[in-house]
Amino acid sequence: MDYLIEALLVGIYCLIIKFFISFINFKNILIFFFIIGFIKHFFGNVLQLHHYYCQKFNHNFNSVINFNLFIESIGEGILFVIFGMILSKLTKNININIFFIGFILHIISELLGIHKNFCLQ
Repeated sequence: MDYLIEALLVGIYCLIIKFFISFINFKNILIFFFIIGFIKHFFGNVLQLHHYYCQKFNHNFNSVINFNLFIESIGEGILFVIFGMILSKLTKNININIFFIGFILHIISELLGIHKNFCLQ
């Protein structure tokens, strides 16, 4: 049940990121989604937000900035684009879309064990 609360917080975190980069006029919404996903993952590491997930698995998370972090952040950005394209067809409200992308991806990552594997790296 904790992962639902975490997913809500991740959705809010995504909206905060959107707020901070909304001053940039993105001509392409897909680039906007990518940037949010990239920043979400990258700064989740830098700000040690990922440390919270790893405590659940009794693993001490290492927040080193390395090449893997960039690759993972690019992957997260791509997932944001894919889910953004899907959700944009359902609703035109960008805030709802961004919140639900973060929320849904968090739940999927939890259910598939991606968070656990991420922490054990």
